[in-house]
Amino acid sequence: LDYENPRSLQQATLQQLRQARDPDIVKRLIEIWPRLTPPIRSQASDLLIYRPENHDRLLSALESGKLTLGQLNLDLERRRRLLRSENPNIRKRANAFFSDAGVVTRRKAIESMRPALNVEGDPASGKALFKKACASCHTIQGMGEPVGPDLTDIARKSPETLLHDILDPNAAVDPQFIAYVVATENGNFWKGIMAGQDKKSVLLRMTGGKTKRFPREQIAELSSNGLSLMPEGLESSFSHQEMADLLAFLQQRKK
Repeated sequence: LDYENPRSLQQATLQQLRQARDPDIVKRLIEIWPRLTPPIRSQASDLLIYRPENHDRLLSALESGKLTLGQLNLDLERRRRLLRSENPNIRKRANAFFSDAGVVTRRKAIESMRPALNVEGDPASGKALFKKACASCHTIQGMGEPVGPDLTDIARKSPETLLHDILDPNAAVDPQFIAYVVATENGNFWKGIMAGQDKKSVLLRMTGGKTKRFPREQIAELSSNGLSLMPEGLESSFSHQEMADLLAFLQQRKK
């Protein structure tokens, strides 16, 4: 399952492991999670979520910080696998992390910025803020860099949902936008999303849209803490008015 091996071998290995019910397999998967690539993490998370016997280890890993919520693609159906468990202890522990309404990990930050929802925003000012704070990783209305999700159809979301997405990027991050760090043999570190890989190399796409290919023999370590490439803490640099302006811009319908 190590990233150094061809993707086809990793997938075949995980498929074989799925057929076993050995709890040590799940324990080992969690231990090596930082070294798993996005496609393998996605399949491994299925093993954790869709088999009730693995729920205790999954929740223990979340409680200890070995896994983060954003790594598990926790849509409603997947959350309900734990929220509606036959085991009352599993239900109680799961409810500490999420509910049917969703996953929220930065409640205080969101509450502190909630007054912005009642402020009239200026889309023109919001556009300038987008260029400054967001365009290095997102595209919208013909501007920006295609690193994170394309925001072309973001206007369909409510202001409150957008506020959550901006301030809590790790609540339910798509695995393909999880940040990876490549440490090279010469001591350099590079951070970005996994844009591709084969048996010879790994391709990272970094903030600003720049891509860099790393030959596998030059990689000392490839790892991820499961967090989005999008940073937390934007509320510290935005006033309520500025957040209202950004939300107004994002909600503009495409003409």
